[in-house]
Amino acid sequence: MTELSPAAQAVLNAINKELDEAPWDLTFIAGSAAAAALRAAVRYCQSEYWSEGEQRLAKRMLMISDELEAQ
Repeated sequence: MTELSPAAQAVLNAINKELDEAPWDLTFIAGSAAAAALRAAVRYCQSEYWSEGEQRLAKRMLMISDELEAQ
């Protein structure tokens, strides 16, 4: 397993913290679930009128998604 970037690790930690409340172990889906949620958020909000900063943020979120999915 490869080491995650600090940003991807923070996302994974956050989702795992929420999954700790589940009545059964769901940690095996944490990475793919986080990746799907990030991709959906970007696609839902994406606009052709986004500023350069918003486009960079969306690109970074998609990079984190790729990283989590590859794990």
